Amino acid sequence: MDEGVGKIGFHLYDTVHLVWIVGIGIFTFITALCYLRTTNERLIGMNKVFAITLIGLEMTKNIYLLIVLDTFSIKDLPLHLCSFSMLIILLNAFKPSTLNSELLYALVLPGALAALLFPNWTTIPTFSYLHNHSFIYHAMLILYPFCLLFCGRIKPNYRQLPKVSIFLIALATPIYIFNKLFSVNFMFLNAPSPGSPLVYFEKWLGNPGYLLGFAGLIAFVWFLMYVPFFIKNQQIDK
Repeated sequence: MDEGVGKIGFHLYDTVHLVWIVGIGIFTFITALCYLRTTNERLIGMNKVFAITLIGLEMTKNIYLLIVLDTFSIKDLPLHLCSFSMLIILLNAFKPSTLNSELLYALVLPGALAALLFPNWTTIPTFSYLHNHSFIYHAMLILYPFCLLFCGRIKPNYRQLPKVSIFLIALATPIYIFNKLFSVNFMFLNAPSPGSPLVYFEKWLGNPGYLLGFAGLIAFVWFLMYVPFFIKNQQIDK
């Protein structure tokens, strides 16, 4: 993935990483305020443009890998959760439903946030095309569901979690088999992402035992994400 001689990447939570995180946070909040003041018709149009732009961004990256760097390989296929998130956003923008809205909150938002907190592109030269693309792409995955949540277009419902879980299992199972067959690591189902909490689960539980910790971590994150809405609904019912 090297784009130049002598260029270096970054370290987790160094100045470069923190500047990106803070900048993305500020931009996301400002955009959410704009969403709050947008009319329904304009918001629908904005969502469609956003989804198409996201698809274009990913296609441009693949073209860059294929033509400019000549490094495109099977490991660059769009089979990570963040790649499927792009498709969930596209579906929600053109045909929103209760399920894909829940997927935005339960999978897309925490998945993209985890990617920004524990990026696996630290060895890519800082501020190169691929470095910038990785941060911007994942920032957009956070921006879309957060803005819809902020303006009340997404209303999280813990009763939808069984469907979300079935979707995740149905997605992860063939990806796990694909990983084994072609020695790749999509969705980090065959090895933890370096620097993430999954590394500690692997030390404690081994491999593939760390997947149990992975599942437990997902359940814990969902608990934290849905408890506030559960309490709010209980108060409204009273």
